[in-house]
Amino acid sequence: MPGADPARVDTSASRILAVARSQVGQTDPYLYGPVGSGWCAYFISWVWEHAGIPIPPVAMAYEVGTWALANGGTLLPPTATPQVGDAVLFEPPGSTVAWPDGGGLGYPNIEHVNIVVAVLPGGGIITVGGNESGAVREQGPYSAADASSWWGQAIYAFVQPPGV
Repeated sequence: MPGADPARVDTSASRILAVARSQVGQTDPYLYGPVGSGWCAYFISWVWEHAGIPIPPVAMAYEVGTWALANGGTLLPPTATPQVGDAVLFEPPGSTVAWPDGGGLGYPNIEHVNIVVAVLPGGGIITVGGNESGAVREQGPYSAADASSWWGQAIYAFVQPPGV
């Protein structure tokens, strides 16, 4: 990231990675927020908050993106190469609203969110997400181009949190 302090970027990404991976296997959604269903966004906001990013708990996947944009974060297209610590916003199969249509950053177009925990040579990614079949799970490797073949959802955008 141009102009960023490399030590700060590495430290923030490392903290996000450590917090996210420490939760893999967890099945209690109430650790992350007050709702026991649809808890993927609560998980992401919990991870970022515990890694030092001052995000409040958010209930909806799209709110991760809208909060980041309102607080100095960045939204990147699905063709971008994300960084460890970025969120991944997923849209439903057959969505007609795609990047960069700003109308896509809302409900019901954004239906799920994960955190990038590894970026592989060639652009593949590995993510960790809450509410992955009832648990926090690691997913991948997959690429933005084949995410929809992985589990039916396409990547709408990547979200870089503020300060990372």
